[in-house]
Amino acid sequence: MTYKALSLCAVLAVFAAGEAHAYPSCTQAPKRSPESSLPITMTFKNISNEVLRLDWVDFNGDLKSYGMVGPGQTKRQPTYQGHVWQWTRLPGTCINRYVAGKDSVV
Repeated sequence: MTYKALSLCAVLAVFAAGEAHAYPSCTQAPKRSPESSLPITMTFKNISNEVLRLDWVDFNGDLKSYGMVGPGQTKRQPTYQGHVWQWTRLPGTCINRYVAGKDSVV
C-alpha cells in the first residue's frame, strides 16, 4: 500500500458534535500544540490495515507517544482544545495531523 493510500485510509472524517481539523499533509499542520485550559476528549479510530502510533505534538513540537492503535481499534484520549495530534507509521512517518476542536471523533 502506498503512503498516499495509507494516508487516505488511516483517517476518518469527523462525525461527532464539534470538530477537529485534519490537515491534508503533515507539513501543512501546526508544528506544536498551543497552551490551552479547555479539556475535551477525542476518539481516534485506525481504519488502516496496520498498527499506527498515536502521538501528541507537545508545546516544543516534539512527539510524545500515547500508544499503539491496531487496525480497526479506537482510542479515547483526553486532551485540550487546540492541541495537535498525529498518526505515525513506524518507525516515524507522519500519516496525518489533527488539531483538537470540541469533543471529536477522528
